Amino acid sequence: MAFSYPYPKLAIQKRHDLLELPGVTVVANYRADNVTDDGGGNASAWPDRTGNGYDLSQATPANRAAIIADGGADFKSRPILRFDGVNDSVFRATTPVLTQPFTQIVIAKATLLSGGNKIVFTGRSALNADIFWNSSEVLAFNAGGNLTGTTGNDVSVVVEAFYNGASCVLRGNGSIEASGALGAEGMNGVTVGTWYNGTAVWGGDLAEAAIVDGELTAKARTYLAHYARQRYGIA
Repeated sequence: MAFSYPYPKLAIQKRHDLLELPGVTVVANYRADNVTDDGGGNASAWPDRTGNGYDLSQATPANRAAIIADGGADFKSRPILRFDGVNDSVFRATTPVLTQPFTQIVIAKATLLSGGNKIVFTGRSALNADIFWNSSEVLAFNAGGNLTGTTGNDVSVVVEAFYNGASCVLRGNGSIEASGALGAEGMNGVTVGTWYNGTAVWGGDLAEAAIVDGELTAKARTYLAHYARQRYGIA
């Protein structure tokens, strides 16, 4: 006897994950639902989800970002880390070590930006590539020279910064905001929320960050857009 189904079968939607970006190697991935709570609601460590062991930490309690379980409408109520724009950061010394070409991905909303450049993602040296909001409170990136995009503050954005000498590209929510020559700086270690020395402190909400070896393929970029829409409601 054959069974009949009076209602259409429901399609099962696959949950995307940055760890599964197609055609590329994800070197490190940090997501705000995977942090170590110090017991006071702040992040003492931010483990690397890839299994490569590039975990981030902050030993000073006063410099720890706040863990926010519900990031609100800007992030589809997903968890975020809230950086206070005063002294919050997490970091890892010396590794990973990357030379160009590579890509930094940040899913964030900048909020506290007055008074000069504010760096959200970089390495552990003055000579490391970084994503930042400049003194005009506009998204930019640097690898020896700077290029400025168009995204301002108080907006959730997927930042994709590709570093490749004379052919660097900055994207915000999939759209090219800046392109051209920056320089040859790479990454030695990771710093999130400040420059390597604790200055240029960034303020805002950070949902996720990643480092990718090389450039995202067109398929990976499409996947990233679907992931951002599905998980964070960012289109």
